Amino acid sequence: MKIRLSNPRCADDLRAALEQADCVAARSADDTVDVSFPWAEDEDEARQARLELTFFVKAWLAQNPGAAALVDA
Repeated sequence: MKIRLSNPRCADDLRAALEQADCVAARSADDTVDVSFPWAEDEDEARQARLELTFFVKAWLAQNPGAAALVDA
């Protein structure tokens, strides 16, 4: 999954927060973080991971005023 940020300076902070939440995250562009879920073994777990990622990003955005993000499944 890709997360595109309105403020590229926030990408490293988001990447670090995702890694603390047991996601594999890496910057693929200045404004983009790619995320994978090594623990998701089947489609149901992958769907749950995408849902959790959406809520995680919303909570992260609430703590980072001025940032906006688009989660692209």
